[in-house]
Amino acid sequence: MKKTKIALWMIGSFILVVVLSVGAYIYINPGPSMEHTEGAEWLTDIPIAHRGFHTEDLTIPENSMAAVEKAMDKGYAIEIDIHLSADGEVVVFHDAHLQRMTGVDAYVDETAWQEMKELTLLETEETIPRLDDVLERVDGEVPLLIEIKNEGSVGELEEGVLELVQDYDGDFAIQAFNPFVLQFFKEQAPDIIRGQLSGSFEGENLPFYEAFALRYLALNNFSEPHFVAYEYDWMPQWLANRQKAKNVDLLTWTIISEEEMHHALDGKYDNVIFEFFEPDKDFAG
Repeated sequence: MKKTKIALWMIGSFILVVVLSVGAYIYINPGPSMEHTEGAEWLTDIPIAHRGFHTEDLTIPENSMAAVEKAMDKGYAIEIDIHLSADGEVVVFHDAHLQRMTGVDAYVDETAWQEMKELTLLETEETIPRLDDVLERVDGEVPLLIEIKNEGSVGELEEGVLELVQDYDGDFAIQAFNPFVLQFFKEQAPDIIRGQLSGSFEGENLPFYEAFALRYLALNNFSEPHFVAYEYDWMPQWLANRQKAKNVDLLTWTIISEEEMHHALDGKYDNVIFEFFEPDKDFAG
C-alpha cells in the first residue's frame, strides 16, 4: 500500500510538472507573428450567423438552406458545420448523430447520402444540404465560415473539403477544434484562412491533458491559425493578449443578445458568431 501511494504521488507530481511547464511555455512564448491572408478582413468586419440564420422557434432549422438564405438576405457571414457521409459526401450538419435534427437513430458517417438527403430537419420541409450545394447558392454573395467536425484521423474529410473549395471565388475560411485539421490545411493549402476553435470544454469527455492543451491553445504553434474562435466569456485575458501579440484575430461564440455582443466587443474580441438576434452589421472591427 505504501509503495502504491508513493508511485501515485510520483506520477501525480510528474503530471503536475508537465502541466506547469506547458503552461509556463504558453504564457512566456507567444510564438510567431501571423501575416493576415489577403481577403481575411471580413472576419472582423461582418457578424457571423451561427449555423446560418436559424430561428429559436425552429421554423428555420440550423444548417439548412433556409438558414443560409436568411443570412444572405440580411447580409451576414454564415457559419456552417460539415461531416462526411458513409459514401464520401461532404454534408452540412452539426451533430455526429442524426437523432436531434431528424429523429433518425443513426450516425452521419454511417449513413449514405442517398438516404440522408431524404430526411427532413425538425419536422419542416428543409433537408440536409451538401457543402457544394451551399457553395453554389452563396456564390460569393457573403463570406462562409466552414467548421470541419472531425475528432478522428485527418484525411478524407479535409481532402473532400479542399477539392470543393479550391476553385470557389467567394470569401471563406475554415475552422476546427482539432488542431491537426488546421495543420492539414497549413501544409496543403496555406493561403486558405484557418481558425482554431476552443473554449472551456466543460462537460466534454476528454482526458484532462487534452482539454488543457486545447483550452490554452498549446498546439497553435504547429497549426498557426489566422484566427481563434473562443467560447464566450471563457478566454483568459492573458491568453487573449498572447494571441494579439501574434496578430491573431479573436472571435467568440455563441453570442445570443445585444448585451453579450457589446460586452464581448468592449473586451477582448474582434467579432462575434451569433444566433437568435440581429446585430448591427456595422458593429464589428
